[in-house]
Amino acid sequence: MEVVSPEEDERIHVVLTKLASGMDRDALAKELNYASYKSMDMYMRRKGYRFDTRSKNYIPQLEEVSVAIDTSKASRIVQLLANMPDDPLLVCSKTGFRDMQEMGQYMKTKGYKWNTEKSNYEKDPQLNDPKHRSDVLPTEDAQEIIEMSSQPELSIAPYLPLLKMLKHNEERLTELLIPYGKGCSIPRYTIEGLAQTKTVQMIHTLSTMVTDFAKEKNISQRDVFEVALIDFFRKYGYEKEVAQLLKIR
Repeated sequence: MEVVSPEEDERIHVVLTKLASGMDRDALAKELNYASYKSMDMYMRRKGYRFDTRSKNYIPQLEEVSVAIDTSKASRIVQLLANMPDDPLLVCSKTGFRDMQEMGQYMKTKGYKWNTEKSNYEKDPQLNDPKHRSDVLPTEDAQEIIEMSSQPELSIAPYLPLLKMLKHNEERLTELLIPYGKGCSIPRYTIEGLAQTKTVQMIHTLSTMVTDFAKEKNISQRDVFEVALIDFFRKYGYEKEVAQLLKIR
């Protein structure tokens, strides 16, 4: 709305001057022969002014600029990923998706694409251009391509410490996941040093089991005890001592 200058309208000049001098709005309206101050307000609004309660005078009425705040689901996903970049699966859960693939497909339909450097979605100019959009439903082949392309590439950086730990404990994990059984070869260890005789008492049933096992596997009872002891020491905190004994680096 265009604001009329006080120099162009004598009444506007009078109203602004009188109110600036401290005159009450009701008294001024009565002096100017208005039925009430509301009638004076209507006149001033038509001229581009509004009453300011702080200054108790009329000021130019500026055009209000409305700021659109995007509260869509796609915008919420972008915001959550920005706040939780290391936990995209939690973002999926919070926004009602089973996995990243399903969420990626949804974001693609909303005009977003995955930015690997930002680890987040961003507006895709092509998908938001009406020339590149189509209201035709995709075929099964096209749908499969969309699902494959919409799955973001997750950074493996947060998982490197875990991978290093798994690699360091590879042998122990293998033993846990693939326990000894039929068809598994029994390890043999080369231990330097002098052989000594050590008498150990044990329950006769366990002693019989050692004898039977050694005969069945065609190994000596000494090998049975050496393998058993080395595995025992490794499992219960003597990894370094065993490695030093076997000269493993």
